[in-house]
Amino acid sequence: MTDPTHTPPKQLNSLLTGRSFTVEKGRYVVGSYEHYVHLTSKLIKRSYIATHKLVEGWPLPKIIERYELCTKHAGTMPGDVKWWWMRKQDRAARLKSD
Repeated sequence: MTDPTHTPPKQLNSLLTGRSFTVEKGRYVVGSYEHYVHLTSKLIKRSYIATHKLVEGWPLPKIIERYELCTKHAGTMPGDVKWWWMRKQDRAARLKSD
């Protein structure tokens, strides 16, 4: 039994020929959700999609505050380490309150 939604690789390659799936740098509006997710993804060394999944449901002010705390006020701790540490603290506090 074959899946009618399955496209063989050769046909798929011909459909994708000449298409670009990259996001151009500087395309995000400064101050937007996408802009800060992109900056955060660079900070924590994860892809944009992975970072989006990590911060999904966070309000924009929290994302901005977290990014600024980790880049400008991290002290001697590397920014990416501080970001992950703060995320772990959030999760522990949320689990404790449940």
